[in-house]
Amino acid sequence: MLALGIAAGLIWMWLAEPARWEVRDNGVVLTQAASQGQFSVILVFVAVGMAASFLWACGVSWALSDLGWLLVPVVVVLT
Repeated sequence: MLALGIAAGLIWMWLAEPARWEVRDNGVVLTQAASQGQFSVILVFVAVGMAASFLWACGVSWALSDLGWLLVPVVVVLT
C-alpha cells in the first residue's frame, strides 16, 4: 500500500498544476483565475485516489480470495 501511495502521489504531482500566488504591495493574493484552477487540483487528487484505491481493492481481493467471508473484517482492520 505504501508503494501504491507513493506512486499515486507522484502521478498527482505530475498531473496537477497548483495555483500560483501573486505577491503584491498589499500582500500575497490568489487571483480569481488561480482559485478556479485550484478546484482542478482537488479533482485530480480525488481521481488519482479513486484509481489507487480501486487497484488496491483488486489486488487485495485477488491475493486474499482464499479467506472468503473473513476477507471483509481483515480489510476493515487493515484500513
